[in-house]
Amino acid sequence: MWYNRFVNLILRSPLHGLISHGIMLIIYTGRKSGQTYATPISYVYEEETVLLTTSFRHRAWWRNLRDNPPVTLRLRGRDVPATVELFTDDADVAHYLTVYMDRQPKMADYCYVALDGDGRPNPTDLAAAAAKRVIVRTTLRQ
Repeated sequence: MWYNRFVNLILRSPLHGLISHGIMLIIYTGRKSGQTYATPISYVYEEETVLLTTSFRHRAWWRNLRDNPPVTLRLRGRDVPATVELFTDDADVAHYLTVYMDRQPKMADYCYVALDGDGRPNPTDLAAAAAKRVIVRTTLRQ
C-alpha cells in the first residue's frame, strides 16, 4: 500500500514526531522469505515497557510473528529491540481490546464497539470485534 511507504518514511525521518505518538514501525523477518519487513502499526502502552496493537485476522503481516520472534520497533524516533506475543484466542483478544479501548477510546469506534457511560465496552460488540482481530503485545528490551 502506498501510504505504508509514506508512513514508513515519516517515522524514519526527523519529522516522526508528527505521528509517532500513536504509530510505530514493527520490523520483523518473514518466516518463509527471510526478507525484512517494516509495517506501520498503531499502538498504546499497556504498561511502561509493554505495547499493544491489533490487526484484522485476514491481514497477513502478523502471521510472521506466530513463533514470537524478536522484533525491532521504530518507536518515537528510536530503534528499540522487543519481544512479541501474539494472541488469537477470542477471549484473550477481547481482554486486550478492552485494555486498548481504555487507553485509546477512539479504538472503540474503529472496532464498532459501543462504550457505556463508564467507558466499558458492550460485551456483544466486543465479542464480535474480537472474532475479527488479533492482538500483538510487544515488550521492550532495554
